[in-house]
Amino acid sequence: MTVGYAVFNSVLNIKGTSGISSNWDVRITNVVSKNIVGGATNAKEPTFEALTASMEVNLEEPKDSIEYDITVTNNGTIDAKLDKINLTDSNNPAIKFTTSGLTEGTKLKVGESAVLTLKVEYLDGVSVDPNNMSSTLTVTLEYSQSNINNEGIAVPEGPTASEQLTENIVTTGDGLYEDTTEAGRYIYRGSNPDNYITFNNERWRIISVESDGTLKIKRHATVKQVWDSNGRRAATASASYCTSKTFGCNVWGSSTTMLNNNLENVTTMPIQINGEVYDLPKSESDINSYLNRTYYGTLDDEVKSQIDNHLWNVGLLGTTSGQTLETDVAQEKAYKWRGNIGLVNVSDYVRANSNMEKCGTKALLQNNVETCKKTNYMYSGVDSWTMSPMTGGSVWIMNSAGYLSGNGAAYSDVIQPVLYLIPDISLDGEGTAINPYTIVS
Repeated sequence: MTVGYAVFNSVLNIKGTSGISSNWDVRITNVVSKNIVGGATNAKEPTFEALTASMEVNLEEPKDSIEYDITVTNNGTIDAKLDKINLTDSNNPAIKFTTSGLTEGTKLKVGESAVLTLKVEYLDGVSVDPNNMSSTLTVTLEYSQSNINNEGIAVPEGPTASEQLTENIVTTGDGLYEDTTEAGRYIYRGSNPDNYITFNNERWRIISVESDGTLKIKRHATVKQVWDSNGRRAATASASYCTSKTFGCNVWGSSTTMLNNNLENVTTMPIQINGEVYDLPKSESDINSYLNRTYYGTLDDEVKSQIDNHLWNVGLLGTTSGQTLETDVAQEKAYKWRGNIGLVNVSDYVRANSNMEKCGTKALLQNNVETCKKTNYMYSGVDSWTMSPMTGGSVWIMNSAGYLSGNGAAYSDVIQPVLYLIPDISLDGEGTAINPYTIVS
């Protein structure tokens, strides 16, 4: 008992640090001491910087204690979650460390602060070796993005973008309609629906909510790029899938995996998938290589992480004047390509019109062009490429007059990039030109 009492009369020097590791701007913003009991004193005032707080305290007698409030603030743009509070000390039996307030599993939303209270106390009735009179404490807080699932994939905590948008289905006027040609799909129609979205700090428009939860969006601003270059393929080249080799070809991807000579009955052909973009001649179109290499390469990693590597419909589309929209969709879907960036399909342009009675097919668009271009937000007044090749060697284009027509692959150079946003996002905003949707997670 005499030895034990002598030890407790000695001064114990306690040092503590708290480090937070995070990929976001989650940091300690303040450390204060409080509730000092007995002879406990700060040997030094607590200090902190970005992710570390340090405390040093003197405890002189049993039952001495002191508490520290460590304030953590989320100054980033992504909600965070505290996964683990790790306490590491030198196992001095005379010292007890406890935490309260902030607990594991607690979410720290953007702009909010939380407090972890650390109590350091000198236990009563504990005998220790007189040579062991100090202890060091390290508190490590492990944070992660609050919306990461068990597979490591980010998912929104609230409703997904597709769930948010499909809450407001319309049957007349401008807005989001149920797609009658493809189950589970929704499309924006009208002269100016509320489908504006900010992506890559630019104005885009939502074309559709797909059945897999992705959003198909189209860039508002145009880019200069021909579909395929004049003279890129020699006239004698083995490119039977292309009927106008010296004026550019109408093949989006590899001839061996997508389009070929046997084009009479494309709706019955097995679906083909080509997953790569090649630089080899007579393989991929110039526009495909440009969008998926040059243009895609200009995007930063955060923007790329929001793009879904998706299947695109690139089947050859017939010119039959009486061809229905359903036939167009079936022919487009006969061949597929997987990639990051593409263009609109012919059927996207047709389905964007709110006046389907007069504008619901390629032929109707042309016959009623003055009416149809007023009820279709995709009409831009310039010739702009689709990604749908046409029988005969041309490519379908949304022309300046307001209807769909064919053009040689080297004859026009205006495009509007299109992509699919991943399904695991949420949206803020109203979708208007003044208050467009923004991606919040």
